[in-house]
Amino acid sequence: MKSTITRAILLVAPVIDALQEQLAADFPLLRLYEQEDPIGFLREQGENIAAVVTRGDIGVQNSVLELLPHVGLIAIFGVGTDAVDLEYVRSPADSGFHHFRRVD
Repeated sequence: MKSTITRAILLVAPVIDALQEQLAADFPLLRLYEQEDPIGFLREQGENIAAVVTRGDIGVQNSVLELLPHVGLIAIFGVGTDAVDLEYVRSPADSGFHHFRRVD
C-alpha cells in the first residue's frame, strides 16, 4: 500500500532563494527560524518532518533532532559538518535516537 502522507522538510536557517524555491515546489517546507517558539513548534510538527536542511555554519542541535522521530536525512548546505553531532546521529538504536546509521 502506498502511503499518502507527505512529510515535510525542516529548514533550520535561511539558504539561498533558489534552493528554498526548489524544496518548496516538491515538499511542505517548514522554516524553523521563523518560529517564535521553535521547541513548541517542533513538538507540534515533529511527527510530520522527514528531513532537515541546514547550513554548515548553523548545523542542527541534538535537542531538535530528539523531537523529529521520522527524520531520515540531514542535508547540510555549505561547508562542514562541525555543527552537527555526528556521534549522536550515528548512535546505535538502543540509545533512544536511532534515525541515522551512517553519515559520511
